[in-house]
Amino acid sequence: MGRTALRVATAGQRSHGSVVMLRDPGAGYRVRYDVTDLKNVAKETRPMEARFLLGDHDVSPEFLEYVRPLVGPLPVTARLSDHAVQKKS
Repeated sequence: MGRTALRVATAGQRSHGSVVMLRDPGAGYRVRYDVTDLKNVAKETRPMEARFLLGDHDVSPEFLEYVRPLVGPLPVTARLSDHAVQKKS
């Protein structure tokens, strides 16, 4: 995205805009970069789909598979609730 933004900015053809990622069709994850007017970015935001949510404070495995090509490997996290500590008597 940064390279596209730099190319567009130095070309002098657009005075404003936002670089966007457009997913190419197909089974593999491939994107291309383009520039759009800022008014198009704000109107295209949407809430996260329910299938990507897990409970009140987590995301589903399906969401992780969806974003992995975009963000790369994610760190493994732990929850304190998974490691109970016995109370002292």
